[in-house]
Amino acid sequence: MAQGLSEVTNYQTNYEKIINDPIYEEIKLNKRLDEEIKFSKTLCNQLKNKYENLEKYCEDLQNNFNNVNNILREKQEFKKNIGDLNDHNTRLIKLLIETLEEKNDIIEEKDNTIQEKDRNIQVIDNLIKEKDKEIQAKDIIIQEKDNIIQDKDNIIKEKDNIIEELVNKFQVTDNIVQEKYNKIQEIIKKDKEIQDLKRIIILLREETSRCQAALGSAIELYDENNSLILRNDILCLQDLLEIYITNCKNRIEINIPGVQNLLKTYGSKTTITEKNPRKPLIKAVLQRHAIEQIFNYAKEYFDSPYTREIETIMLKKANNLSRLAEDFANQRDGVDEPTKVLHIKLRQEICAALINRGFNNVVNKKKNQSFPHNFISEYQDVLNNEIGKYRRILDPERKKNVENMAGVVIRNVVTLFWFRLRIQEPIPQKFWFGHNENIDPSRMVGNWDEDEIDNFVVDVCYFPLIANDSKVYTCAKIYPSSKNR
Repeated sequence: MAQGLSEVTNYQTNYEKIINDPIYEEIKLNKRLDEEIKFSKTLCNQLKNKYENLEKYCEDLQNNFNNVNNILREKQEFKKNIGDLNDHNTRLIKLLIETLEEKNDIIEEKDNTIQEKDRNIQVIDNLIKEKDKEIQAKDIIIQEKDNIIQDKDNIIKEKDNIIEELVNKFQVTDNIVQEKYNKIQEIIKKDKEIQDLKRIIILLREETSRCQAALGSAIELYDENNSLILRNDILCLQDLLEIYITNCKNRIEINIPGVQNLLKTYGSKTTITEKNPRKPLIKAVLQRHAIEQIFNYAKEYFDSPYTREIETIMLKKANNLSRLAEDFANQRDGVDEPTKVLHIKLRQEICAALINRGFNNVVNKKKNQSFPHNFISEYQDVLNNEIGKYRRILDPERKKNVENMAGVVIRNVVTLFWFRLRIQEPIPQKFWFGHNENIDPSRMVGNWDEDEIDNFVVDVCYFPLIANDSKVYTCAKIYPSSKNR
């Protein structure tokens, strides 16, 4: 116990020594100074921030002061502008008052006019009331007519029932028509077979004509058989043209405006339409046009001064030699028959050769080659395109077959009119009859009633008369029209 007290006493004594030690006092002082320095720094920072805020505040006050000065200047200008505006408004108000006074006068005049119109409207209202009464009376009449219409509606319903019965009967008739249509299709099929047979007949006639023409000098100058052969050749060409132009039916499309213009070209004044196309007339004018086009092709071919084609040279030489032989017979004394007929025989022999081989395929025997004649190959496409402007064949197979005939048609037309007619003696000529000429049955053929022939005239001549002064070989083919049309 005593030892413990002794230790406590020693501890207190040491503590007092430490406390009273100058070094300890200095430490305490330094610590307090550090705290004061920290506080001073904190206070300094706060003062610095307040200074910066105060500086910014002063700057804002300066800006506000400047703004206030600007506002005061604008206020002065605004007061000045208000003064000017008041003067302007005063003038405007004065002008407005004057305008209003003028308008007021106008309004008073219009009020008077309106009052006058009101009186007129009152009169019209009275008229309308009277009309309303009339309308009411007519409404009663309309109601009565509605009743009549209702009665007629009932009658119509009864007739509808009758029509329905007729429709049923028509259905039966339609079945009969369908059966007839099927028969017509069979006839069309047979017609195609007939056309094929006609082509074969034409080819046979052509071959026969060539064989007969090949007899040449064996045919006497005035032998009647020669005339029959010519007639047969002409009929063969007419059939060929008819097949080439087609019947313009059964999937054949006709250019009605184009054909109408073509009719005008040949003098016809007949009108054709989609509803009334007059197919026989269309066939006729297309046949005429085909012949005329081929004549143009041939004339250009034979009249060319630069051609080196054999057919052209032979025909020109034949004409020259025939004229020379005729001059020789007339200008040299003698009575022998061979010299007298030499110019005829020369012409006949050369033309017979041209009929047999003219415009046939050109051959090169050395190279064993054969190709179509230039005249035929050039103009068959031209002719197809020309006729195709007016009638278009929709069936591709039929179109091909018909267009393949163009070369044969061109050759037959040219050989007939340029070569075949020159075999006859005297040489026949072709004659076209014009629109509106009177019908002459001795020189024309066509479809007309013999008892009323005086009432018909020529509309279109589509194949010429072939004749000389003493003989008609074939009559012209005519499409007639009534004189009163």
